[in-house]
Amino acid sequence: MTISAIPPEALRKLEARVRAMTEASNDRIGIAHFYTDDAVITDMRKLWIRGREAIEQYWGEMPAFQEWQLKVLETGGDAETPYQRLRSIAWMEIDDIQRVEMGHSLIVWKRQSNGDYLIYMDIYNQLVCDAAKVKSPYPWSKAT
Repeated sequence: MTISAIPPEALRKLEARVRAMTEASNDRIGIAHFYTDDAVITDMRKLWIRGREAIEQYWGEMPAFQEWQLKVLETGGDAETPYQRLRSIAWMEIDDIQRVEMGHSLIVWKRQSNGDYLIYMDIYNQLVCDAAKVKSPYPWSKAT
């Protein structure tokens, strides 16, 4: 669902940003640069990461993704601070074991002075699944 307060040009920019993030999945520090200098990554429980240095460390310590897919579920808000609800699935190897991590994010973007969008708030709810149980790239595709 998309709320009409966001102009079509802004929607195209957001779609391009999400696509660019997944394409940069092997560049951990590169992903960190999709965030503002004062951004926050949180799970609203124990994880609370704030600022450029901490975000670069967080992404830099993540295992490399073999593949990463993001599915936009909803876009809303306004052109200055739009939000997106996303579903994420990432394939990776941890301790020689193939893993799939699935989760949900609420991303708040902030429009920059040059017109680009960077993530200001990333609220992530993580689920780690056994790779053998995942049959398709989007196992949630039948669910809403």
